[in-house]
Amino acid sequence: MSQYTEEQRKYTKQWKRDNKEYNRLMSYRSTARLFARKYATKEDMEILGMLFKEKNPNAKES
Repeated sequence: MSQYTEEQRKYTKQWKRDNKEYNRLMSYRSTARLFARKYATKEDMEILGMLFKEKNPNAKES
């Protein structure tokens, strides 16, 4: 079992503080995947698909 040293805790805390936006995005991604895999109905997935195609500026044309 590994344990953090105080120095490791300090650097982890600093990294989390310096990378709040990245952590927020990873949390959103994880939540979206969980919803899509375990809870979404077919209708939910259709709506999400339309939102992705219509409103997502990161969606690329195929």
